[in-house]
Amino acid sequence: TSMQLDFVGTGAADYLQALTCSCPICREARQLAGRNLRTFSSLLIDGSLLIDCGPTAAWRLAEMHVRPEAIGHLLITHAHSDHLDPESLRSLTRGRAAAGLEPLQVWGNEATVGKLASVDGPLEAHEVHAGDQLDLGTWQVLALPARHDWANQNSLTYVVSNGGTSVLYATDTAWPEDLWWQLIDGRHLTGAVIEST
Repeated sequence: TSMQLDFVGTGAADYLQALTCSCPICREARQLAGRNLRTFSSLLIDGSLLIDCGPTAAWRLAEMHVRPEAIGHLLITHAHSDHLDPESLRSLTRGRAAAGLEPLQVWGNEATVGKLASVDGPLEAHEVHAGDQLDLGTWQVLALPARHDWANQNSLTYVVSNGGTSVLYATDTAWPEDLWWQLIDGRHLTGAVIEST
């Protein structure tokens, strides 16, 4: 079994500065536009599992011709605004009720679930902890601890598996702690998306 990975965004929280930065690389990226503009970090798996939903996710999905109703599950790594934007999330839930679809299933840490309380729309929030194994129908997900903003929340990274294919999605994290290595021990990864801020 294979997985289709579509990068909705690959940028970090400095995205807004990149829009006004005058260095040659940023100027060229703005001139070329399209894929050259790095939007907030987000990954779409098999057209219906989204990881993170920052301020640029909704319009990037529209550019990719992905209908909001196609998203069935949303994994959030942590509650920072570049990974979880309530307005972007509202745009993913808006048409669900009219289309007779089930609520969007959103998975994340305690801080994420708290932030989701401000989002009105058809969604169900599920709290996730490091070590949790989630059965999302087509996918099996292992939540791993991320070394990011430990003072305020337990940030997460994820291994998403489908059959014999497993992909690690680890953004906004430093060198993994011991628990991370224990949880991932013995797992074969087909691929890894790693960005260590």
